[in-house]
Amino acid sequence: MIDKLQTGFSFNAVLAVYTKYGRTGRLKRVQFLQYSMILVVVAATLFGVFYITLFLLYPDQGNGGDGFILIIIVLPISFLLLLFANICVKRIRDTGLPGWPIFFGLLILQFGLFQVGTLASNDMETLVFWFGLPVVVFSMLCMLPANIFSRSESGRSG
Repeated sequence: MIDKLQTGFSFNAVLAVYTKYGRTGRLKRVQFLQYSMILVVVAATLFGVFYITLFLLYPDQGNGGDGFILIIIVLPISFLLLLFANICVKRIRDTGLPGWPIFFGLLILQFGLFQVGTLASNDMETLVFWFGLPVVVFSMLCMLPANIFSRSESGRSG
């Protein structure tokens, strides 16, 4: 216990949660929420840095015409989305469902809703179609207990 208190925050342990055990890893509710919030803070920081450097300091360069600027923005965001997908799959697996098939099914459903949202008549309907499913899925992943969908009764936790 003393060793754990002396070492404190371990960056390698946090990085292992995001990158390792893609086929077998699991995350409990609180861990999922914590690691999701870490990603939100990192994404907000990156967005702030990119916004300040590309659009405020160099307003003539930030019009999206330069491919290099687009790559600078898209690569970190894609990496963060992959990390978020990995922890979502681990949380889905912790509920007793197959992680990657459920994740890809939800992703296909979201792309369909995204297309419907582009045809919506007003901005509020568009926002509901674009962000409704991710908000509901994230909320459910934060609330569902472990092994709720497990096939064996002995695998369920109270």
